[in-house]
Amino acid sequence: MEIRLINADEALNYYLRPLDPDADKFANGSVLVIAGSYGMTGAAVLCAKAAMRSGAGLVYSALPGACLRNVEISLPEAVKCPLGESGKTYFDIDDADRLAELSGRKDAVVIGPGLGREAGTQKLVRKLLASKEFAPDAKAVVLDADGLYPFTGRAEEMQKAAEIRPGKFVITPHEGEAARLLGVSRTQISEGRPEYALKLGAMLCGGTAVLKGHRTLVTAGGELWENRTGNPGMGTGGSGDVLAGIIAGLAAGADEHCQNLLNVVKSGVAIHGLAGDAAASRNSQRYITASDLIFELGEMRN
Repeated sequence: MEIRLINADEALNYYLRPLDPDADKFANGSVLVIAGSYGMTGAAVLCAKAAMRSGAGLVYSALPGACLRNVEISLPEAVKCPLGESGKTYFDIDDADRLAELSGRKDAVVIGPGLGREAGTQKLVRKLLASKEFAPDAKAVVLDADGLYPFTGRAEEMQKAAEIRPGKFVITPHEGEAARLLGVSRTQISEGRPEYALKLGAMLCGGTAVLKGHRTLVTAGGELWENRTGNPGMGTGGSGDVLAGIIAGLAAGADEHCQNLLNVVKSGVAIHGLAGDAAASRNSQRYITASDLIFELGEMRN
């Protein structure tokens, strides 16, 4: 199989492309982040901040009511959308209608960072993605972390969700998550990364799969691309949440010259790695945190 290399210079040029002089926050795209549960609000914050740093004009953070206080303080630029009373600690099936409403007219949606694995949360994720009313206008629906877990042993349901939104579905599993989705061992994924990346992509009806790890692989439509940016120091909690936010932010702001979602995702993966390399140069690989990656997004230069 042919594995092509993602061009990091092209990705950086795309990330730093000039804005239309007449652009406002609406023209720069909107992102809805459905993330967080009690004790895991940091994932929601990291994802939303990364989306902002990646060009989104508006970011909406949907979260359980009990999480509002922490996120309100940490995300002054985002629009907070708490669901339920102040004691609600995780999403459940009762939130489906409100989240579907919030997803309308959003350019990109992320589901998963820090959601938790409560049974009601898993049912909610599956219900949302099975509905044509969810994210009808989005250029990309990014499924990450706990947004992937509800599809363990349910590959057919994920495929149907992708068929509802052909070419717009993005999944970002690490090897363990990929193993659960495909019903194989993590060792099998590790020893056959290209093969299993292509199997993930084949489930997505023209959507894009990102198999994270050393030399992250990106695939869509049978194409397979390898990323060479990044370093082992990025193996730290929250790094994947940042990647999901970067992809959503770039997708939301994609103009008519950058509508190919595969290219947007490839750029996001390369930029994520470049941020990690910059953080390693500043502080060493051993001391990288996910917040460092977001800082470095704002320091990018040609």
